[in-house]
Amino acid sequence: MKKQGFTLLEVLSTITIIMILFGISLPVYQSMQFSSDVDNAEAITVSSLRSAQAQAMAGLEDSKWGIRISGGVITLFRGDSYVLRIAGYDLDYTLPGGVNASGIGEVVFSKISGNPSTTGTINFSKYDSSAQITINAKGIQKY
Repeated sequence: MKKQGFTLLEVLSTITIIMILFGISLPVYQSMQFSSDVDNAEAITVSSLRSAQAQAMAGLEDSKWGIRISGGVITLFRGDSYVLRIAGYDLDYTLPGGVNASGIGEVVFSKISGNPSTTGTINFSKYDSSAQITINAKGIQKY
C-alpha cells in the first residue's frame, strides 16, 4: 500500500518560494502604486486647469476662473482670486492620498484671452515618484 501526500520538506520548500516571490514583488507593486497616484494627481490638475481656462475664455458668467491647490484638494473657482471667489461655484477635487503638491498654489485665467495670472510649475511627488506641470504666459500646460 502506497501513501499519498506531501512531505514536510516539500510543504516548507513551497512556502519558502512563495514568501520569496512575495518579498520581491511587494516593492515593485508599491512603486507602481505611487507612480499611479502621482499620474492621477497630474491628470486631475491638468483637467482642472483646462476647465478653468476654457470657462474663462468662453466668458462663462462674465467672470475669471481659476484653480487653487491646498491641503490635497484642488478647487475650481469663479472670481478674481480664491479669497474673492463666489463660493457657490466651487468644485473640489481630492488628490490621491500621500501625494504632495508644491509650486504654484493658485492660477486665475483672465476673461476671453485665457491668460494665466501667474506662470511657473506645479510639482507632485510621492516617495520616489514625481511629476511636473508647467504653465507659460499663454496658459499652455506642459506635463
